[in-house]
Amino acid sequence: MASNFHDTPENSDPDPAGEATLGNLGQDVHQLWQDVTEQVKAIVEIVFLEGKLAVSSLSVILIAAAFLSGLALTTWGFLVAAIVLALVQSGVSLALTMLICALVNALLAVGSYLVIRRVARNLNFRASRQMIFGEEDD
Repeated sequence: MASNFHDTPENSDPDPAGEATLGNLGQDVHQLWQDVTEQVKAIVEIVFLEGKLAVSSLSVILIAAAFLSGLALTTWGFLVAAIVLALVQSGVSLALTMLICALVNALLAVGSYLVIRRVARNLNFRASRQMIFGEEDD
């Protein structure tokens, strides 16, 4: 005859130690909840602080980039002026020199535009959209 779990003498009387275990379980769950809450608060604080640092860093980068752009434009202007002066002193007319500089600038601008256009395609997240949404290439 198979014995049933409830028929055993160990399980017939309430066990005071078992009640203490349930109490400890409640304390353990409460402690776990506090630990998880503290961990989440720490993560949120780190994310907030890193976000604040990123905004501050981006501000510095933008200011430095504006300053750098001004310096690059000034340098380019002086370079073009030196080329114009050299060509004019070598006997090339001022009008032809200005035309040559304008054409060189236009070619550099078109080349830059083509590079930007080619690289900008990478911003479409084509593979990610295809994987997530099942979109096909255009």
